[in-house]
Amino acid sequence: MTQGAVWIHVGLAKTGTTTFQRLVFSQHPQINYLGKNWIDDDHAKAALVGLARLPDRRVNLETARGVFQGLVASAYLVQESRVSVLSEEDFTTFRFIDPQTCARRLASIFPDAHVLFVVREPLDWLQSMYFFRLSLRFPETLGGFNAWLRNSLDRRWVGTDIGQIQMGELAGVYAEYFGAKQLHVMRYEDFASDGGSFVSTICEMIGVDPALGVQLYETGADAPYNKARITERQVRFFQKFGLVMEGRYREYLAEVAPLLEALRGPAKKRARALVPLSLDLDRSQLVDQLRRLSVVLDRECRSYFRAANRATAEIDADLERRVRQISEPGLNFIASKLNPDVRCYLS
Repeated sequence: MTQGAVWIHVGLAKTGTTTFQRLVFSQHPQINYLGKNWIDDDHAKAALVGLARLPDRRVNLETARGVFQGLVASAYLVQESRVSVLSEEDFTTFRFIDPQTCARRLASIFPDAHVLFVVREPLDWLQSMYFFRLSLRFPETLGGFNAWLRNSLDRRWVGTDIGQIQMGELAGVYAEYFGAKQLHVMRYEDFASDGGSFVSTICEMIGVDPALGVQLYETGADAPYNKARITERQVRFFQKFGLVMEGRYREYLAEVAPLLEALRGPAKKRARALVPLSLDLDRSQLVDQLRRLSVVLDRECRSYFRAANRATAEIDADLERRVRQISEPGLNFIASKLNPDVRCYLS
């Protein structure tokens, strides 16, 4: 790799990004990690949030450029062959701003960077994103998968999660700003089937010791941090929070009462402390307190929730057609221009 080599890992979300950040990028001694969650530099943290989430009027590109280029230069002086990795999945989300803005900013700071982009079958990706947002009790998810998807499809992309089903167009944006040869597209399904091989491939690609990368990944892969798949019981439990959002507080407390009664010791004490003594509180206070109660119950009753079938979401036929129509042109672009075999996504 060349002096001060930089790789930018732009997502997608729900393709193992947190696993790579936590277990490999931030832990590998040959990587100068500049990305989300495990970076130590406060100035870089603030600059990263600005680049990924804030409008142009609130972003000082010169400041961000100075912060990140300084960190790259410092790492190179300490260890000449060190590779810098900037990882943030919000660079391809529409939740905050248009990802094209993110690509433009990144290219202005690191015009010679390589870009790593991991894609996933669109319908499977949508289901994963829905369950993730549902676990956070996002109001728009409480009415079910199809309602969430339909409402999102009927809105403009910015401000939603689902704009990322245009993953081929997103790849095209980064190819435009960095060059197709600098864009490296990989499939999440390959990571899901053989995580060690996937991590090894990434490490080889960016120029660090693959054996050490695999060791770091495999050592941490069974840690308590890693989330299990959401089950049918959890989905029903999360969706009950819709009663709270509708102001039906007594009904919600009646629904979760059996879970409260099943708890013992300190766990029961923690949960009981979050049951409102009065329902005449300000609405925002009640919603916040009951949301925290829901989180505690989910954690303390984890063994009960996990002892159920993995959740799935059935998509309406008309919505599936709309998703296919949106995603297929970009997937054809990836298949024809960027080499990964995503033809299986098109069936």
